[in-house]
Amino acid sequence: MAQSTSRPPTLGAVARIAGVSISTVSKVLNGRPDVAPDTRVRVAALLGRAGYPIADGQAVRRRETGGLVEVVANRLDGPTTSRLLRAVCLEACARGFGVVVTDVEPDGGPSGRRPPRRWLEAMSARSAGAVISLLLEFSDAQLAYFDAHAIAACAVGAGRPQARECAVLVDERTRGHTAVRHLLDLGHTRIAVVAGPANVPGQQRLVDGCIDALQAAEVRTDDEYVLRIGRTAEDYSRAALGLLSLRTPPTAIAFADHCAALGACAAFASKGLRIPGDISVICCDGLQYERANATDPPLTRLVQPLDEMARAAMDLMSAHRAAAVLDVPARLVVRGSTAAPGRAA
Repeated sequence: MAQSTSRPPTLGAVARIAGVSISTVSKVLNGRPDVAPDTRVRVAALLGRAGYPIADGQAVRRRETGGLVEVVANRLDGPTTSRLLRAVCLEACARGFGVVVTDVEPDGGPSGRRPPRRWLEAMSARSAGAVISLLLEFSDAQLAYFDAHAIAACAVGAGRPQARECAVLVDERTRGHTAVRHLLDLGHTRIAVVAGPANVPGQQRLVDGCIDALQAAEVRTDDEYVLRIGRTAEDYSRAALGLLSLRTPPTAIAFADHCAALGACAAFASKGLRIPGDISVICCDGLQYERANATDPPLTRLVQPLDEMARAAMDLMSAHRAAAVLDVPARLVVRGSTAAPGRAA
């Protein structure tokens, strides 16, 4: 007696159940682009229950684009960008992707750090299946284009957490908290914070993290110890010397970035002040490795883990996540610029 066999539903039946066209079901089955993320998930679940093997969309994109990832950045010769670029290229190549790199002049956006519109036109002609920006944020129009064409995209070291995009960041608030916590552990209670303007991405979150650490330690926060200034070396030098001319000067200063810390160190040296004997200095932005080590003494700083950021970016793209923000913790590197207070409180 012949046994009856159960046949899987046709693609047409799956399409009717999902409320989509047969073409859409076929695209999901074969890992093709141009399907909304929520629709893809719903149709894929139905196909899976019906026993259909679903193609790996990322593998399909690798075959169709030659496994091409476009990396876009500004000033490839910059110490930050060059190190981050190397980490991303090594990670992409290890996963079987080829890499094309584009150096652009950014434009637009509140931060002025977005790839220009003409870059998108050139990128589309190269048919890259994935895009990574280094220290640049994508515009809404660029994100919409990536979504419409199923291009995996991730911003590394920049981005807007409120936007629907993938980004890998180092959490500024945690950086500020860690820096000030280190100074508190050394015995400092008069701690100043010098940061850039509030409209510079991340600066307010970094200041908030510094204040969080002070408040958690029940250390009084004086308004005159928290400075928001311009971004030139002269601005930082004046601010640093101004802090030490206060009636009750700080014994330690946390600087938002390397430019501020280096400018202050030069100003202190010109006045015969000793680091850390007269003032301890910590840098919350440890991307400029060589320059941080070139100071005398070398700067204590928070180091951004570039290799981890590169791996996280490739993980997000491989998963083809439409929107996700990963915060990678910075690492404290203690050098000679911080020590216990060297003068009476």
